[in-house]
Amino acid sequence: MNKDSRVYLSGPIDDHPGWVPEEKWRGSGYYKTRARKIQNRMTDDGIGWIVNRIQILSHMPIGFKQDDPEYMTICYALMTTCDTLYLLKGWRSSEICKKEKRWAEAHGMRIEEEKHDDLENYR
Repeated sequence: MNKDSRVYLSGPIDDHPGWVPEEKWRGSGYYKTRARKIQNRMTDDGIGWIVNRIQILSHMPIGFKQDDPEYMTICYALMTTCDTLYLLKGWRSSEICKKEKRWAEAHGMRIEEEKHDDLENYR
């Protein structure tokens, strides 16, 4: 990933031990915090365009859920502004992340996965 990359962060927001069912569509604290830390690390490294879906969609109106058809429409619209999909650890447990990965593959986006649990070495 280089400084000119436009990065879309994708990660699970449920299926974590700290997950609370009524917060499913807003993002669990664990993954929301993890995504924010990786976003901050990328910003520190000079990457200026980062779309954090977990953060953005956590501000949607009460009642808006992941299984609403509009949810993926919004995700795909956000992805069109990026050239790189960055998958956070645990993405394979998320149907949303799997859909985003398939969309990224179909649209020629570069795909990277979080390699280390250590946020200091997010590449």
